[in-house]
Amino acid sequence: MKRIMIVDEDQALLDAPNMILQYEDYEVETLNSGLNLIEHVLKWKPDVILLEIALGLLDGQDLCNELKATDGSLHIPVILFSALHGKIVTEDLRDSPDDFIAKPSDVRDLKERILAQL
Repeated sequence: MKRIMIVDEDQALLDAPNMILQYEDYEVETLNSGLNLIEHVLKWKPDVILLEIALGLLDGQDLCNELKATDGSLHIPVILFSALHGKIVTEDLRDSPDDFIAKPSDVRDLKERILAQL
């Protein structure tokens, strides 16, 4: 079973993709903070990470860069997502994410983008 980690500080926004992905037979781990993300990733070993860009005081892009610079996690695809899509143009994202999804996302688009990274 493929493992998907979702990181978003808004618990309500964690619940919907969690339920959708579990229904699709993925094992899902949710984190409502980016604190100690590297440690969580190295311990749980997800196949794909969905990572919110705006995580309070933390920046999801910076966390993504850290994941891509860490030996045990650099191979894991990271899909950044944000409701700030009007302010963020995909080309402006730093080089490290594997994909970007605007929130709210279409369920079909979410599933297709995850599948493309697996």
